Amino acid sequence: MKVAPEIQKKLIDLSFLDNEIAALNLKIQNHPIKARFLELQNRVPGIEATKVENMSNIEEIKKQINKIELDADNIKKRIENDTKRLNSSETNPKQLTQIQHEIETMNLKLSEIENKELEQLSQLEEMLDKQKNLEVILDQINHDLKLQKDNLNKDLLEIENNLLDLNKSRTELITVFIPELIKLYEKIKQDHGIGAGILDKNKCGACQITISPAEFEQIKKTDPSEILRCENCRCILVRI
Repeated sequence: MKVAPEIQKKLIDLSFLDNEIAALNLKIQNHPIKARFLELQNRVPGIEATKVENMSNIEEIKKQINKIELDADNIKKRIENDTKRLNSSETNPKQLTQIQHEIETMNLKLSEIENKELEQLSQLEEMLDKQKNLEVILDQINHDLKLQKDNLNKDLLEIENNLLDLNKSRTELITVFIPELIKLYEKIKQDHGIGAGILDKNKCGACQITISPAEFEQIKKTDPSEILRCENCRCILVRI
């Protein structure tokens, strides 16, 4: 295939545009904010699950406290009734000892229940504090997620605008090449990542491999319009 040298040189411009486009697409794919966003996003389900579990524990301990308070009220009523009987003139002396023993027993049981209630109230306070902390953490994560998303969208919009400009320039540049050359270039780029490279003295600008002296001498004798390809990477060699 023969192509005018000045047209061949434009392959380097095309290759530069393609490299820029590939770099921007890679930046979109591996944008650092995406990783941070996903990291934050992945934390949310675990925290929400912990909140649900903790709230369930809070409801359960509240039920236990209510039961303890009910038991305590019942014991206090029994103590109150026994005390009235103890102080009543109608109570016979034989019952006094029994009532006194019952009051002492009820007071001991009441003390145990009240101590248990204090323990439960302390646990409830810890659980409520934990719930508040989880809500604060979740609110902060949601705030950070919104911030990261806004920053990501802003960056992606800028990148996409740059891609539009580059693709527009590429579309305009392609019109100067014959279809056969573009077809060859695109196939090489698809297979090797780079379609064309500058022949810099005796080195391929695409793969950076030095061309043998014999091959380089042959290249120098070749018609400048002839399309040359690197024997190593098979990219189009553009003579400047």
